[in-house]
Amino acid sequence: MKPDPRSTRGATLAALATAAILASGPTFAADENVLTIYSGIPRNQAEAVVSAFSKDYGKPVSAKVLDSPVEELMAQARIEIKAGTPKADILWFDKPQLLTLSRESPKLLEQIESPHYGDLLDSVKTGDYRKLVPVGFVLYVLSYNTNKYSKETSPQSYADLLKPEYKGQIAFADPRSSAGIHNFFWLITDKLKNQKPYGWDYFREIKKNDPKLPTGHGAIRDLVISGERPIGIQFTFYLTGPIERGEKVGWNWPKEGVVAGEQTLGVIAKGSNQVAKDFAVWATSPKGQEVVAKLVALAPVSKKVDFKFPDGKTVQDIKVIPADAEAISKNRAEVVREFAKIMRQ
Repeated sequence: MKPDPRSTRGATLAALATAAILASGPTFAADENVLTIYSGIPRNQAEAVVSAFSKDYGKPVSAKVLDSPVEELMAQARIEIKAGTPKADILWFDKPQLLTLSRESPKLLEQIESPHYGDLLDSVKTGDYRKLVPVGFVLYVLSYNTNKYSKETSPQSYADLLKPEYKGQIAFADPRSSAGIHNFFWLITDKLKNQKPYGWDYFREIKKNDPKLPTGHGAIRDLVISGERPIGIQFTFYLTGPIERGEKVGWNWPKEGVVAGEQTLGVIAKGSNQVAKDFAVWATSPKGQEVVAKLVALAPVSKKVDFKFPDGKTVQDIKVIPADAEAISKNRAEVVREFAKIMRQ
């Protein structure tokens, strides 16, 4: 399939605009005790994790966090890598996106040797996991505003989102800017493609329900809580905090299964920032895994950590479908093109 010229031109302009916006932000000084992190998770969560690490580490370590939709952060990182001046110490990205950058620049990331790898689930110890250090699972669920819907009247499955009654009620992230949503697209267009109503026809049908397509998941959380778009395809880690604060939001586990993406850390191979390497090792330890699970609500990848969601369920209690990072990395560009084409029709 040939790229649509308008799509290509739009993507180029978007990348340049993103680079200009990010480049206008703060310039981070090279300081071993200050970790510069390009983060796909919210800034306050990443900063809290580094603060907990600092306490365990025994000396002050702070974080300067750039958090944006991962596709935008990737555009910024590519510009810096091409110029030979990467500013980040750590990339905290979804695995497919970090895998893509690592393949584009094979010498970009340090190999991290952790004594805790033996404690990790076998499912995450695949490929080059010493460079793409696994730190947790992100799980996709169906969030809803509890003022607008009850647990029973809200969607129970992705197929439910195609019902006319949900027209104008739905939000999910745009794959042209969001990295994590590619896990959901993989589930619908690849894993379930031979079952109705899935495959690319699913997106042709959901378009009829006029979904809102924010660039990232923070906006979806806000739309659901406000009731402007009371149904959202969302990560659990964007919902646990609001639920604990008493916000009018809940979630259902999709009947098709809960697609699980892997969050990873990559330490940029520049100089000898030992603190960044030590942070990555700590993140794989039982203590680090407990902190990440508590502060970020990522499901742990360590077998030594117990973790429960707000409804009391554990990862073992739900039907988890691990996302195929290799397939997502390989097909990202095609997914973006096909989705853009559908949205223009």
